[in-house]
Amino acid sequence: MDLLSAASACSGPDAPIHSLPEDTNPAPGPTHPRHRHRSADRSQDPTLSVGGASPPKRKKGGVRVREYVPQKSSGGYAVLLTLYRHEQAPGSQGFLLKSELQREAQPLCDKSFTVPEPGSRYTAWSSVSTLIQRELVMKTHSPARYSLTEKGRELAEKLARGGSAAATGAVEG
Repeated sequence: MDLLSAASACSGPDAPIHSLPEDTNPAPGPTHPRHRHRSADRSQDPTLSVGGASPPKRKKGGVRVREYVPQKSSGGYAVLLTLYRHEQAPGSQGFLLKSELQREAQPLCDKSFTVPEPGSRYTAWSSVSTLIQRELVMKTHSPARYSLTEKGRELAEKLARGGSAAATGAVEG
């Protein structure tokens, strides 16, 4: 019996394609092979704080990973500030289309959002993918609408108040 037949027999022909049987637990935990080294009793884990929050993330070599803060006048900086200022404007829709965002962010950026520098294929717009990956900016709909996430709004507010990577002790890039 193939997988599709088994799923159909278990859940019926109208079951969602991506559903799992109720007795299946897909969430990683102490019993998951990748997490067998963790103890089942996490209350005894000295690395967890009283509030249950995890300790600061660390890269290889024990170096702490600091908050991402785009460098002043970079594409990421310009996009975050532009979206933040747009949100604050009365009557704002809360999002900008790509062309609107590029046009309004350009004065805040040293590099072009549309034309790569000679010898490069990257523009200031390339940084938007980093902002999306770091969950600072959200891209929805088609044509794409760009808006700030709560995390992005907090960072943009710091930048708007004049916070810089040096002031917050964060990594640039």
